[in-house]
Amino acid sequence: MSKEDTKNSLIKFKKIANYASRPEAEMMAAILKKHGIPVLIQSESSGMFGSSAAPSPGGVSLLVPEKNIEEAVKILPYKE
Repeated sequence: MSKEDTKNSLIKFKKIANYASRPEAEMMAAILKKHGIPVLIQSESSGMFGSSAAPSPGGVSLLVPEKNIEEAVKILPYKE
Protein backbone atom coordinates (compact mmCIF):
# COMPACT_ATOMS: atom_id res chain seq x y z
CA MET A 1 0.00 0.00 0.00
CA SER A 2 1.37 3.40 -0.99
CA LYS A 3 1.60 6.38 1.38
CA GLU A 4 -1.28 8.02 -0.51
CA ASP A 5 -3.47 4.91 -0.05
CA THR A 6 -2.66 4.88 3.66
CA LYS A 7 -3.46 8.58 3.98
CA ASN A 8 -6.83 8.18 2.19
CA SER A 9 -7.79 5.13 4.22
CA LEU A 10 -7.50 7.21 7.42
CA ILE A 11 -9.97 9.88 6.29
CA LYS A 12 -13.31 9.64 8.07
CA PHE A 13 -16.30 10.59 5.95
CA LYS A 14 -19.58 11.79 7.47
CA LYS A 15 -23.03 12.18 5.91
CA ILE A 16 -23.99 15.81 5.34
CA ALA A 17 -27.05 15.54 3.10
CA ASN A 18 -29.61 13.13 1.66
CA TYR A 19 -31.33 13.45 -1.72
CA ALA A 20 -34.24 11.62 -3.36
CA SER A 21 -32.35 10.59 -6.52
CA ARG A 22 -28.83 9.84 -7.64
CA PRO A 23 -28.74 12.55 -10.36
CA GLU A 24 -29.64 15.17 -7.75
CA ALA A 25 -26.88 13.88 -5.45
CA GLU A 26 -24.41 13.85 -8.37
CA MET A 27 -25.16 17.51 -9.12
CA MET A 28 -24.49 18.48 -5.50
CA ALA A 29 -21.32 16.37 -5.46
CA ALA A 30 -20.09 18.20 -8.56
CA ILE A 31 -20.55 21.53 -6.78
CA LEU A 32 -18.50 20.33 -3.82
CA LYS A 33 -15.79 18.85 -6.05
CA LYS A 34 -15.44 22.21 -7.84
CA HIS A 35 -14.56 23.66 -4.43
CA GLY A 36 -11.96 20.94 -3.87
CA ILE A 37 -14.00 18.93 -1.37
CA PRO A 38 -13.81 15.13 -1.75
CA VAL A 39 -17.24 13.48 -1.88
CA LEU A 40 -18.62 9.98 -1.55
CA ILE A 41 -22.11 9.11 -2.77
CA GLN A 42 -23.89 6.31 -0.96
CA SER A 43 -27.18 4.61 -1.79
CA GLU A 44 -28.94 1.42 -0.77
CA SER A 45 -29.86 0.59 -4.35
CA SER A 46 -28.05 1.23 -7.59
CA GLY A 47 -30.61 -0.49 -9.80
CA MET A 48 -30.16 -3.41 -12.13
CA PHE A 49 -28.97 -1.19 -14.96
CA GLY A 50 -26.92 1.30 -12.98
CA SER A 51 -27.96 4.56 -11.42
CA SER A 52 -31.44 5.83 -12.06
CA ALA A 53 -33.32 9.09 -12.05
CA ALA A 54 -36.06 7.36 -10.05
CA PRO A 55 -36.20 8.11 -6.32
CA SER A 56 -34.17 5.73 -4.19
CA PRO A 57 -36.10 4.12 -1.29
CA GLY A 58 -33.63 5.28 1.38
CA GLY A 59 -32.45 8.29 -0.56
CA VAL A 60 -28.92 9.00 -1.74
CA SER A 61 -26.43 10.31 0.80
CA LEU A 62 -23.50 12.66 0.32
CA LEU A 63 -20.52 12.12 2.58
CA VAL A 64 -17.49 14.39 2.98
CA PRO A 65 -14.36 14.21 5.13
CA GLU A 66 -15.00 15.38 8.70
CA LYS A 67 -12.59 18.29 8.23
CA ASN A 68 -14.69 19.63 5.30
CA ILE A 69 -18.18 19.40 6.83
CA GLU A 70 -18.58 23.05 7.80
CA GLU A 71 -17.39 24.34 4.42
CA ALA A 72 -19.51 21.81 2.47
CA VAL A 73 -22.70 22.69 4.35
CA LYS A 74 -22.16 26.38 3.55
CA ILE A 75 -21.62 25.63 -0.15
CA LEU A 76 -24.59 23.35 -0.84
CA PRO A 77 -27.67 25.26 -2.03
CA TYR A 78 -30.01 22.90 -0.18
CA LYS A 79 -29.97 19.66 1.73
CA GLU A 80 -32.39 16.83 2.53
